[in-house]
Amino acid sequence: MKKESLWALRSNLNRALWVYVLASLAYIGLSVYSSWIDTMRNVDDKLELAAMALPSILAPDFHDRATDSESIPIEEEFKNRDLFNDYARKTGFAWIYTLVERDGRFFFAAPSVSEREAAEQLRWYYYPYPEIPPQFIKAYNSEKPAWVSYSDRWGTFRSVAYPLRSSGGRLFLSCADYDISFVEGILIRRAFFSVCISALFLLVAIPFFMAYRKHGRGMEVLVRDLERYSNDLESMVRERTKGLNNALEELEDLANRDYLTGIYNRRYGMETLKKMVDPDSGSTGWLLLVDLNDFKGINDTLGHQAGDDLLQQVGVLLTDLSASDDIPIRYGGDEFMVICPGARDGDVEDKAKRIKDAIAALGESRGCPLSASVGSTRIIPGIPVRFLIDEADRCLFSDKKRR
Repeated sequence: MKKESLWALRSNLNRALWVYVLASLAYIGLSVYSSWIDTMRNVDDKLELAAMALPSILAPDFHDRATDSESIPIEEEFKNRDLFNDYARKTGFAWIYTLVERDGRFFFAAPSVSEREAAEQLRWYYYPYPEIPPQFIKAYNSEKPAWVSYSDRWGTFRSVAYPLRSSGGRLFLSCADYDISFVEGILIRRAFFSVCISALFLLVAIPFFMAYRKHGRGMEVLVRDLERYSNDLESMVRERTKGLNNALEELEDLANRDYLTGIYNRRYGMETLKKMVDPDSGSTGWLLLVDLNDFKGINDTLGHQAGDDLLQQVGVLLTDLSASDDIPIRYGGDEFMVICPGARDGDVEDKAKRIKDAIAALGESRGCPLSASVGSTRIIPGIPVRFLIDEADRCLFSDKKRR
């Protein structure tokens, strides 16, 4: 080869190495950023689900009555505290709580309380929250949820403030805090993994660069070999991609399932309802809201493990009673939903009766007084999901009164 050609070859190789270094840095940065985005999205989904579920743990009129420091008896505060502490312990949240506003100040209405906090003072109901994040106040005023991340001497947390209204129309904030100190470790591991991948590819590429510099005339043969290897690699990549897609589908299905009962979870149910009420969807059907009556008494009498077993049995029962296109959902706690896209108006009452009879029979077989109330409403495109659930809840409450 001529001297000019050698210099040109070296210059091209140097430029290629710099391009590779820059591409590797970009890959590492994008990989870490993508990992952070995915992790925080998952945390935010958990926070949203927790915030939406908190009101169902409390009495329906709790926030209507939480107007001053004496309006809620201490017995009810301790009961709510135990329920919130148990929920936080099971779900892994650092703190869960609701906030009410009075004269521009915010107070804890139903907070989870640690053992140290419980030892500091007797009551935490209506305890002032002077250091409330400004994002929470903005969420309250705009009635739009807000997420905020912060660090303090206890760690690094991600929090949500979800504005909701009580049965009497009073506005309050449903909040949850999640410890995200683990995220830094995830990002470090991700960055290390990306660096290793980049270094591995660099080590694999160096011999080819050196061989190209030393044996420029043999490059055509090497290119032909690489093309053959590339075809084999593409075939392998296609197979691996197919396997990864299957695994992602399985993971997506798991993310849509309730961890205890195995049926669909609240998030999936809400997304399905949003799609059905889209004015352009053309969907019709019915929504059934199923509530297990006095289920707390069963937990108190038989224990939470027996209660979890019953919830699993109810999930199986709703699945068995559902039509092929019905979607049974665990709405939260001891509440379930069944979305019936193909149900006709005359079938709904019979379906609700079969569900109640089957749940009662399940209670008899387990030796406990298990019963259910059912509320139903027709799914109409253009009607907001919140209105549908409120209507079904109103019908459910009427069903409870007829017991």
